[in-house]
Amino acid sequence: MAQPEVMVPKHTKVLNITNNVNLRKEPNTSSAKLMSKSKWIEGWASYEFVAYAWGEDERGFDYTPVYTKYFMVTDETPEWYHGYALIGQYEVMEGYISKKAARVKVPTKINLSYLKKCEEYTEITYTSITSEGKYHDYYFIAGDQRSLQSVDQYLFIGKNVNGVCFGKMFSSSESDYTNRIGFTKLPSDINVEDLNDISDAQFYNLLKNAKPGTFILTTGTVYTYYAHGSQEFDGFSFFYIP
Repeated sequence: MAQPEVMVPKHTKVLNITNNVNLRKEPNTSSAKLMSKSKWIEGWASYEFVAYAWGEDERGFDYTPVYTKYFMVTDETPEWYHGYALIGQYEVMEGYISKKAARVKVPTKINLSYLKKCEEYTEITYTSITSEGKYHDYYFIAGDQRSLQSVDQYLFIGKNVNGVCFGKMFSSSESDYTNRIGFTKLPSDINVEDLNDISDAQFYNLLKNAKPGTFILTTGTVYTYYAHGSQEFDGFSFFYIP
């Protein structure tokens, strides 16, 4: 029986964009920009988001450019990055970013020392373990509800490639939110507090039942209100490509 695998993309560069740069539909500056399409609601005296659109595609709406902070490069030319941009908390859009316009921060590599730093600053427990069975080259990261606000506990399983992790995400809770962004329900027999107890059979079933697509776990700036008041610190950023 073939073992289920996490497919790691050929190109694994993940960019942390540090300035507002337009996302283009095609690799040229005259191509349509990704825009947020909104409509003024008189009764509420406010704008209501309608959809994302490439350019201003319909009269009677208000449009503002949409920017991304995280971008996974699938291929590139000397002047353009092509790949998937994280929009807001969980929307992912394919497009192009000009290298001339983008200022990029190299993500910190996710490793044991980084996980320990996250734990110290947030009082959140992360665990990184390499399994010793058939899946010895996989990477485990587990956390509780304070690290992802909408779930109780989560488990990431995947490959660590140059400090960026590609894999599957599992959650002990299930909702429209977790389903939309690619979480799979965590089986009740998995104890995220002791990942050494996961057997090869359990691991096989986790990957076999995981939703299609790739979860990308990288590093970024997040906010905490737990350990040190309101403060920015390095943490995890993630997005899901179906």
